[in-house]
Amino acid sequence: MMRLAWLVPDAPDSLESFRRFGRRLTHVSPTWLRLDAEARLEARWQPEVVDLCREYAVALVPLVVNEGFKAEVAGAILAEPSRRRRAVDALVRFADRPEVAGINLDFEGPFGRWRHAYSEFVHELAERLHGLGKEVSVDVVCQTRPPHPVESLQEGSEPTSAAWIASWAEPYDYQALGEAVDQLILMGYDFHARLSEPGPVGPLWWLERVLAYTLSVTQASKVVLGLPFYGRRWVSSGPMTDTDWAPREPGSYDAPRAARDAGFEPAEGLSFAQAAQEMAQATRKGRRPEEASPWGAYGQADGRLAVVHYDDAESLATKLTLVRRHGLAGCAFWRLGQEDPGVWERL
Repeated sequence: MMRLAWLVPDAPDSLESFRRFGRRLTHVSPTWLRLDAEARLEARWQPEVVDLCREYAVALVPLVVNEGFKAEVAGAILAEPSRRRRAVDALVRFADRPEVAGINLDFEGPFGRWRHAYSEFVHELAERLHGLGKEVSVDVVCQTRPPHPVESLQEGSEPTSAAWIASWAEPYDYQALGEAVDQLILMGYDFHARLSEPGPVGPLWWLERVLAYTLSVTQASKVVLGLPFYGRRWVSSGPMTDTDWAPREPGSYDAPRAARDAGFEPAEGLSFAQAAQEMAQATRKGRRPEEASPWGAYGQADGRLAVVHYDDAESLATKLTLVRRHGLAGCAFWRLGQEDPGVWERL
């Protein structure tokens, strides 16, 4: 079973986690690569990570992003055949070294208008890399139904709006991508994102809906379930007591509201250790079986309400049962260094 985790080079805790727990993984994906609008590849290389991969017998599959997750960068690369070829050539050159087992594609953003071009790009890259004996995986924002027809997509949804947040799932044709790659990695997190109202990052009931759709169009043997090692903390925009707010009923909604529409500021990301510190202040807390993830809330000295949702070893172990139940290819985690250390025993 594939067990992949992403490693962030500029975060010391990420590298330290890989040192301590890397033997529990089959793959590590350091976030080394970035393509700009001209399809120029900016690449990093960490010899220590390479050495640890060799020592632990872990496959090295660096991640590549479109710069800043900007839709215009993805569009500039995908819409112009010469740039697309340049991007493929650059990634093939980088991967054509014995230390690299493959490439993990992580194009994100509201670039749904280039969905078909992205599928073609992934097919082109996969064909080239497979010719070198390399793996290709692609990270996808989770869907519970087919994306809208490309011709129906509109520009201009206001950033921070619920429609703009939802548009990040539009670029991915699961069936076409699944045919090309070795692994289709579902980013099973950010259902409640930084700009969403408070709620679990990757609730269990939502993951079950995501898998029901995904497995109707893609082979289970290629699907990898991505799970969060992190949590989020929301603070209300103005005075609010813990009786003024209540978690929404699990499964009663298809998409969260925008944070501002629920009376909250954008959320702050938290590691498990930070979330545990926040929870020490919680005056209300809970864990719904339909969600698996714990939450807490407390009033601040300024009269505003803080709400925390996160994942721990218990919630992740519950979600990991989906991997075996559905016969998936494996699991993935964002990111090393943010986890509850207890998860490694559960894994």
